[in-house]
Amino acid sequence: MVTSAVGPSRPPVTSFSLERECGCGARTKATPPAGVDAPVQYGPRVTAAAVYLYSGQFLSKDRTATALAELVGIPLSAGTVAAMAARAAADLTGFLAAVRDLLAGAEVVGADETGLRVAGRLHWVHCARTGKYTLIDCHPQRGTGGIDALGVLTGFTGVVVHDAWAPYEHLHVRHPSAVCRPRAA
Repeated sequence: MVTSAVGPSRPPVTSFSLERECGCGARTKATPPAGVDAPVQYGPRVTAAAVYLYSGQFLSKDRTATALAELVGIPLSAGTVAAMAARAAADLTGFLAAVRDLLAGAEVVGADETGLRVAGRLHWVHCARTGKYTLIDCHPQRGTGGIDALGVLTGFTGVVVHDAWAPYEHLHVRHPSAVCRPRAA
């Protein structure tokens, strides 16, 4: 493993050579350390910072790359930021399943949906929440397709607090005790 600094203000970049050729022509291939899956890569703290700025602070990929380069001297491309965010999202599968299960097992869940544009087309952000957990997903359908795709209310047996929009009535048909309707004025 080789570590080198790229200038006085830049953090070290770690590279690992997977294969070397000896002067005699023999090639030796090594197994990389755990967590290293490329010859040169950014570590988990750089990835966390990039994903936080991009997804948590809503900077564009270009502005995230620029911010990291200017603030801490880490030269990233917008494509690298996108790849880091995609890998981080893929790692959320277990977490999302756990939140979905916790919501589905709650006594009371609030549900709502709101529209937004995705690539110029109307989509819907569906939300299921308790005081402790919130699950949000984007779906092209506002109605039962989007509600069911969230994966919380299908088979839910608790109380659902919602705005009495008609598609929530499909929950009432399946589970008569599972819908909390707002009181009439």
